[in-house]
Amino acid sequence: MSSSAGQKWLIGCGVGCLLVALVFIAIVTGGVMFVRDTVSGFEAAVETRAELEQKFGTTDEFTPWPGGEIPADRIETFLAVRQGTALERQDIAAKFAAIPMSETETRELESKPSGEKALSIFKIIGSAMGLGGEMGDFFMARNASLLDQEMGMGEYSYLYVVIYYGWLGHDRDEGPQTGRDRDDRVNVQFGQPRTDSRARDDLLSMLRNQLRQDESVASDEWIALLTAEIEAMERDSHRYPWRDGLPPSIAESLEPHRERLEASYDPISNMFELVITQKEGWSVTAE
Repeated sequence: MSSSAGQKWLIGCGVGCLLVALVFIAIVTGGVMFVRDTVSGFEAAVETRAELEQKFGTTDEFTPWPGGEIPADRIETFLAVRQGTALERQDIAAKFAAIPMSETETRELESKPSGEKALSIFKIIGSAMGLGGEMGDFFMARNASLLDQEMGMGEYSYLYVVIYYGWLGHDRDEGPQTGRDRDDRVNVQFGQPRTDSRARDDLLSMLRNQLRQDESVASDEWIALLTAEIEAMERDSHRYPWRDGLPPSIAESLEPHRERLEASYDPISNMFELVITQKEGWSVTAE
């Protein structure tokens, strides 16, 4: 998620909301300079990312299981990692809840008397500025939970995409702007974020790893399915794995856990879940 990668947030609202939007952009788009004493979460996330990579390898080095079937204990571990970030995700949702994201909310803000509107805008900006710290805490908590549960960021990313996008059918672009009434939300448009491109390339590498592993041990039917999916991703630079539906071996391994997996999805935090942080000089970037 990087402003240098061309992500654009165009929020159709009044002048007051536009001010909030500008503050929001500065906080969540990555590549900005943060005051050192306000980003302990980001710095801890950078450190724990290094620990994760030392222990489990880089994200793109993960190799899914032969034949596609996901072991039940790894699904349980994934759910435990999700539980480990529940409080931080709630905090992020609370910050977004204070920011007008629908036409009705923005009209209500604009209709207030000038003094009351100014006070409201001041509070909204406070919530927006608090997002930076909340997101840093979320990245730190996610990495710490991964370390506690013995799961790498690669495995987490694979399971997240396969479960929520490929199986349950959630939109990978779902985020704060879709957490309100879909017919009444403010118009928000996104450019292609760096996170999306990096994560998608990592996932393609994972499937290639899987094909190399499975060629001598899996059925011809599975190899054909996996090869076709890799080729589809190579043709479409925006495609995530199994967009058209999961192979039976994967779907069947997930089905017994459906209720809890559905409950573990969070539309507000979705767009931040696969972000990784790194330090560049005095700044912390997210990609």
